[in-house]
Amino acid sequence: MSLKQTADQLLQGAVSAGRVAGVVAMAANREGTIYEGAFGERVLGGGQAMTVDTVGWIASMTKAITSVAAVQCVERGKLSLDTPASAVVPAIAEAQVLTGFDAAGNPQTRPPKRPITLRHLLTHSAGFSYEIWNTDMQKVQAALGIPSVTECKNKALTLPLLFDPGERWEYGINIDWAGKMVEAVSGQKLGAYLKANLFDPLGMSSTAFRITPDMRSRLAGTHLRGADGKLAPFPFEIPQEPEFEMGGGGLYGTTDPAAPVAASLDLTASNTERGWGLSSMLVLAIHPWERLQLSLEPTYRRWRGSLVWVDTLASAGGERLVFADRHSETWDVTLRGSLTLARDFTFQLYTQVYLVSVDHREKLAAPRPSSGALLAEALAPALDVPDDYDQRYSAWNLNAVLRWEFAPGSVGFLVYTLGLAADGERAEFRFGRSLDELVQAAGQHVLMLKLSYLFG
Repeated sequence: MSLKQTADQLLQGAVSAGRVAGVVAMAANREGTIYEGAFGERVLGGGQAMTVDTVGWIASMTKAITSVAAVQCVERGKLSLDTPASAVVPAIAEAQVLTGFDAAGNPQTRPPKRPITLRHLLTHSAGFSYEIWNTDMQKVQAALGIPSVTECKNKALTLPLLFDPGERWEYGINIDWAGKMVEAVSGQKLGAYLKANLFDPLGMSSTAFRITPDMRSRLAGTHLRGADGKLAPFPFEIPQEPEFEMGGGGLYGTTDPAAPVAASLDLTASNTERGWGLSSMLVLAIHPWERLQLSLEPTYRRWRGSLVWVDTLASAGGERLVFADRHSETWDVTLRGSLTLARDFTFQLYTQVYLVSVDHREKLAAPRPSSGALLAEALAPALDVPDDYDQRYSAWNLNAVLRWEFAPGSVGFLVYTLGLAADGERAEFRFGRSLDELVQAAGQHVLMLKLSYLFG
């Protein structure tokens, strides 16, 4: 079965078995959406089916978004990772470390050994916790009348610390405080900052703390499981007129791709006995339409000291295999468009411009073995080998690729490549040509079919 068939069957099965009331799922990579599906109802018995644009409470996934906003403020010089957070939000300095309870059940505390920083908050090492994970926090709430953080009241952030900042990890209200810091330095409510700096630039029109009328028309409800094991609707909603907007869990949103604009950097380095290599690729992608992605991909590769076979020469003692110490450097830029035609079919059209410099330095040779493998010990300097293997060239080509998935993890590619222009010294390699080498000549056409099948 394909990825879609497998995922559809799994998710529909969960709804049919009553494990969930409804579910929306989406998976994407840097090339775009690779799966989406919706099953069940938004509210059990309500008659509205789940759709891929259904709005739901995204709870702690809010943390990732608030953290991005905080780091954005760091990049802009408005926040520091290691300055005491109290310089921005003075109230956080009132947090004390819980040491126990007296006979009357009142919490006992002491001052922390060091101040809380934004780094502590973003890494959940400040000492804060949630009452749902810690019974001591439940006792503190009962004794001091501190509400749950989901009530979005400022008093909910007055819980004590479980340990000194930086000494342990504990999941808690840390990112709510980080959101407070973003508000303090931006002069905006957290939701307004996120809208202006993240949601609007990324086209995330259905993500917000406050549920708009349009979002509410697509809103999924909350359900609880009763004593009989069955799910039933439960009236719960994050306050829409909160004292503070909960950066740790207050957003509502959809499963639409969180970033129609995305960037990634791939950096690979290697080292061997004979040399080293470096490959880096930056991908800047934009999704102007759900099924279309446009990307710009500049790439730089540099390899030093890789031993390669370059020729077979005749000599008085028989044929010799010639190897060379290859040093290469490549710059290329790819402009790519990727269109999803159907669930399992993607069409790509891309053009590449590249500059290549290949220098074959030290030449080594050895007799062709009559049987068995060539031993490294047989290689010796070959001063009489002609030095005509170096390359200096630029090229431009156009490529069309049809990709389809014919089984889970198994894909096929139909590739057409047209060399549009080439310039420079391109030696005729005597040991054969790769696909890249074939398209270096202007007007060269290459058609290739490739199948990749996953067994087991």
